[in-house]
Amino acid sequence: MRKIICLLIVASFLFVGCQKQSQNFDAESRGFSFSNNTGGEIATYNDYFYYAGNDGMYKVKSDGTDSIKISDQIFSPSNVLNDWIYGVKETTEDISICCLKTDGTGYQELTSAKQKTIDTMYVADETIYYHTTDKKNMDNQEIRSININGTNDKKILSNVSLKYFYKGNIYYTDNKTGYLYSLDVANNKKTQLSKINTDYVSVTDECVYYYSWDSYYSVDFDGKNGKVVLANAGNKANLIGDYLYYIANDDVHSVHKYNLQTAVDKTIFSVALGEQIYGIYSIGKNVFLSANTVKDGYCWIIIDANDNNIGTFAE
Repeated sequence: MRKIICLLIVASFLFVGCQKQSQNFDAESRGFSFSNNTGGEIATYNDYFYYAGNDGMYKVKSDGTDSIKISDQIFSPSNVLNDWIYGVKETTEDISICCLKTDGTGYQELTSAKQKTIDTMYVADETIYYHTTDKKNMDNQEIRSININGTNDKKILSNVSLKYFYKGNIYYTDNKTGYLYSLDVANNKKTQLSKINTDYVSVTDECVYYYSWDSYYSVDFDGKNGKVVLANAGNKANLIGDYLYYIANDDVHSVHKYNLQTAVDKTIFSVALGEQIYGIYSIGKNVFLSANTVKDGYCWIIIDANDNNIGTFAE
């Protein structure tokens, strides 16, 4: 089920962020890219993405073609690593972290719990990092880790929200203040990165990016040199390469593409009055918009590298 997104007004812009972008992920084997913090809506791998339909798990090429049902199993996919899809399966009482091979075989449940939710998950190397909330006490939240073979399930942090994982560091916010921190897992070293309520965290080799209220910021790994990258940046901001994509708070939910190097802002897509765009993700060379339109209902709208709408397909 999709969440209703509160969008904020877009007005002026300011560019003073990191000057160089990088997507060097050689330091670890990861099941996700920083542009696909989907919360279990889709998982991407090579030139394909995977999503749960009403009757099973599907595989689709990045141009929207070759939609194939690979399994009757239904769960929310988050990451794909080494030909395994990892995600969360929820029933009335139980919630499980599970995995399925990309050919649709080998389904396994790695861990399960009662009366809890799992809303964020990252797979890196041999470990799954995930965030849980107690349904009976919403203040009881934890970041936990478990090996990809289902062993060594343990608590790492309490009363926090998981925002990202990159090169051995957990990025999280304190539930009381909303401030952003990083935790070097191996050395148990904590660093404060913001002093404002923080969301939508992305990390590159140069710095940490995050969203707060109506603006997008960058900060160094030591918490210094915090800067506004884009003021009044709407909502659902997503960093993809050298561009910041965001959804404006206007009547047509326009999607903007902001160049971090040149500070040029461009509207690349809009829906009709009353329709909605829920999220922005990258798959291969294309950008996918998660939307709800009158014609197609819940659907994916595909934008190519030249900002052209090259297709739409319903979920």
